[in-house]
Amino acid sequence: MDTPIVILNYKTYLESSGLNALELAYIGDAYYELRVRKHLLEKGITKNKDLMKISINYDILKLV
Repeated sequence: MDTPIVILNYKTYLESSGLNALELAYIGDAYYELRVRKHLLEKGITKNKDLMKISINYDILKLV
């Protein structure tokens, strides 16, 4: 499992990254989507139709 990045000082990170809050949220959404896809494949779900159906409403707590 990937180790999450812990940001100790969010304000400093936000200012130094050069990205605004919406841009960081966009990146976070992409990261979440990749984690869900990886998790489903690791569970042996390989049919595209099933992957799409399950991933749409996947609960983040199932990844923990």
